[in-house]
Amino acid sequence: MRKIICLALFLFSTVVLPAQTNVDSLVHVLNTKKLTDEEKIQLYRNIVLGYWGNDSDKTILYAHEALNVSGGISSDLWCARFSRILGYSYIHINADSSLHYLKNAKEFAIKAKDKQEEAITAVYTGSLYTSQGKYELALQHFMDALPSLEDLEHHEQQANALINIAKIYTKLLHIDLALKYCEQALDI
Repeated sequence: MRKIICLALFLFSTVVLPAQTNVDSLVHVLNTKKLTDEEKIQLYRNIVLGYWGNDSDKTILYAHEALNVSGGISSDLWCARFSRILGYSYIHINADSSLHYLKNAKEFAIKAKDKQEEAITAVYTGSLYTSQGKYELALQHFMDALPSLEDLEHHEQQANALINIAKIYTKLLHIDLALKYCEQALDI
């Protein structure tokens, strides 16, 4: 297992630079080509995901731009996605902004009738509350997300929610519950 993880880290580290170049190329296309709003949204999606985890300032910048375009074409689903990304991006920068965008994301997801987006937003909101030490609120959001994530078979986010629940129970010294949720995560 360690060999697989080391190999994955090695392969990932060798593709970071080309991926960055690709994202910069997408930004160039966005700035120089005449595109429809739908084409812009697809480019923004790829740009934002390309900068995600590598450059929070650019993630926020392009997610804001994408949100403006999404609102311009009245796409509740895209507004939900870009609001969620902004909410998550602001977690360690500005908790009030994070909560604002996550609440907006939830509202847009409900209007779009997208259970997956709603559930993922709940997981991200749980992460915000965890970072603030508001464990009861965090647990509520993680627990609220679980049924939808299970129904949708979104195993990655389901495991993420379960692991976060286990971490919170560990912090609250409820080791039996922490183990229960860890075991559920392992069973996915």
